[in-house]
Amino acid sequence: MVNKIVSLIGKNKKINLSSKSLKKAFNKAQLFGPLGKDFRIIISLIGDVKNKNYKMSKKELGIFVGIVIYVLNPFDLIPDITPLTGLLDDTAIITWGVKRFQKTLDEYKEWKEKSPIY
Repeated sequence: MVNKIVSLIGKNKKINLSSKSLKKAFNKAQLFGPLGKDFRIIISLIGDVKNKNYKMSKKELGIFVGIVIYVLNPFDLIPDITPLTGLLDDTAIITWGVKRFQKTLDEYKEWKEKSPIY
């Protein structure tokens, strides 16, 4: 399933996620407990790339955007309207993204700590 999602996202040349969607995702992050912190970092990274404060590969950005879109979509593999179990697939996709791109997220966190913008 993850490979199919990554493939679809990788083919998307134009990536667009509104600020409103990013805020909604940021608020939803609290549902994921400790994993929510990593999800917020992904959201922050997307916002910084969108605002042209940070640069990264389009492929990785596409995957991060795909993760956020997947989590925001209430009708995914396990619909979010299903209590508790509806978050399992979202948790799995976030966990996969964090583990797969840990180096990228660490580089971003380091940049953010040193950045004069923040």
